[in-house]
Amino acid sequence: MKNSFALLRVSIAAATLLVSFTGAVSAGEAPSFIKVGKSYSVIFGIEYQFTVLEIGKDGWIKVVMRQRNQVAWVNTNAVPVIAPYPFQGVQAPR
Repeated sequence: MKNSFALLRVSIAAATLLVSFTGAVSAGEAPSFIKVGKSYSVIFGIEYQFTVLEIGKDGWIKVVMRQRNQVAWVNTNAVPVIAPYPFQGVQAPR
C-alpha cells in the first residue's frame, strides 16, 4: 500500500510536469461537478478514492485519500479520469 501512494505522488508529479512542458492541458478551474464533501475516484494505473476537502485555484483540489486517510493536493487538469465514488451507474434514457 505504501508503494501505491508513492506511485500516486510520482504519477501526479509526472503528469503535472508533462502538462506544464507540453501545454497539452490549459490550466482552468476544477470541473463544476466536483463538490466539497463528495467522494470521487481517479485512476493512475491503480484506482484511488478520495473525498474533497477544498477547491483551490487553477484546477487544484485538496483531498483526503480513503486508503490511508492522507491529505493531498490533486490537480484536476492532470487527471485523465475522475468519477463519483461509489460508482453510481448510468441510467438509460426513457
